[in-house]
Amino acid sequence: MERGIFKPDRAGADAPALKLMEERLGAEPESAAFQSMKDGAATVRRIMEPYIKLEAEYAFFGPGEFSFSEERPAELTIFNDMLTEYSALYREPGEQENSGQPAAVNVTVKCRAFERIPKSAVCGMYFYVCTAGDVEECFSGNFAEDFDDTGCYADRDAIGDMEKFYVDMWGGAYLDALRFSLEKELGNNAGRKGLSLSESFGPGFYGMDISETENIAKILDFGSLGVQLDPSGGLRPAKSCCGLYLAVSDSYHSPGAECASCKGSSAGCRFCMVYKDRER
Repeated sequence: MERGIFKPDRAGADAPALKLMEERLGAEPESAAFQSMKDGAATVRRIMEPYIKLEAEYAFFGPGEFSFSEERPAELTIFNDMLTEYSALYREPGEQENSGQPAAVNVTVKCRAFERIPKSAVCGMYFYVCTAGDVEECFSGNFAEDFDDTGCYADRDAIGDMEKFYVDMWGGAYLDALRFSLEKELGNNAGRKGLSLSESFGPGFYGMDISETENIAKILDFGSLGVQLDPSGGLRPAKSCCGLYLAVSDSYHSPGAECASCKGSSAGCRFCMVYKDRER
């Protein structure tokens, strides 16, 4: 098992985040509306700067450290002896550690797309969690005063839906830029092992239920990044995500990224990255 913390170069993340932001503004690049939105977004971006904190944690599990179920092909289990160092996360409230020996636990993650992949081609896997930081906190600090310094807004009441929209859009753009950088980093790591990286599987897409976030949280140390699991199964800060990549041999084939091959239910469509891409 390998664990690591990944922090991309901020200068390297700014450019792809800006590109993603501009693509998602929804206006013609040559139009006056686009320029106005771009200027407004740039002002909000300056205020958000102290709150943008791009970090990811990952854990690699190799042969002998995981198993796919033969009876239930959608299930993947990480073996308990790989997780003892994080056993404190799994104890029930009030439960005490036994004689200083952490109690190990198996963690099973379910994904319907696992039924469609050649298990013999899977040589390892990288679980990950990413966060762009608690960018929404910029509304609770000196946001209004900071805007006043720019000459744009005089008081908090002037902070409206567009400013909140820009914060949300920037947060999503930086989170995606981080995830793309992490994918490249893990792809290089897998390449050094003579393997390739699969597409990303995760809660809400590829037929994996949102509730699986809780199981991934048992494998990774979300708290090291300041990420928490809320009662609904979502993550806080909101601009956070988790999932896994498979480290595969040349005989691997994808389960298919199109909605037609997705074995999830329609209830997951609003979380699906493929669905969002097709709607743009």
